[in-house]
Amino acid sequence: LISQGKEVGIVSYVIVFLTGVIGMAGTFFWWEFADQTK
Repeated sequence: LISQGKEVGIVSYVIVFLTGVIGMAGTFFWWEFADQTK
């Protein structure tokens, strides 16, 4: 794995971006599920 220079920065941003997207998607589906159970 490359552990120096811009590569790490790119990977870090990708990880943060993916984490945010997964979190938003998870929250959306959770609220959809919660609304259906009422």
